[in-house]
Amino acid sequence: MIKSIKIILLLILLSLPQNSFSETNLTPWNFKITTNDSLIYAGHSTIKIVKETLINSNIIDKNKMNNFIKTLDSKTMIYIFSKNQTQNAINANTQPDTTFIPIRDSEIKKLCKNLNNDFNSLVKVELKLTDCNLEFHKNKISSGKFMDNLNKEIKSILFYGHVISGYDRHQLQYYIRHKNKLTTFTLGCKIGECEDMHQELIKIINSIEFV
Repeated sequence: MIKSIKIILLLILLSLPQNSFSETNLTPWNFKITTNDSLIYAGHSTIKIVKETLINSNIIDKNKMNNFIKTLDSKTMIYIFSKNQTQNAINANTQPDTTFIPIRDSEIKKLCKNLNNDFNSLVKVELKLTDCNLEFHKNKISSGKFMDNLNKEIKSILFYGHVISGYDRHQLQYYIRHKNKLTTFTLGCKIGECEDMHQELIKIINSIEFV
């Protein structure tokens, strides 16, 4: 389990059968999320743990990691684990919203390409872009993932994904703009085993309730 957690933490920069039970938790950023019984909401911890893991694993340069941390609005991250897929997990962090979100498809693709370039300049592994779509913007949903009654505080949702060469891993991210903040939910999963946790992440985003 420790080895699996290290792999998951490594990927955040680049991440029992179901039943009817669910649990609602207050995040450090003043909104609640609900998870079902197939998941473990593991609470939050400092980014320093992630920093040490990435640097010691020779995945990222220390100075680059320090520069990344400076961009975060909160040095806190939350973690959500699967009960039956120990190599798959979700995490989230929040930073100031300074990103212009375009509407045209060509501009969105360019934004995702720039994100991919930024990731590749940050880490020492190869990341290949796989997913890019603006799925929610100004109360308009462009995919079947999200509910019509998505919380009104949410301004937009950008879906981004890449695979990590050499690690058999896929990373899927949802960039959620709300008020003047940007919260990023990241799913790190083994290629071929992502669908269940991906669906759970979509449910979590649909459950967001600001307090």
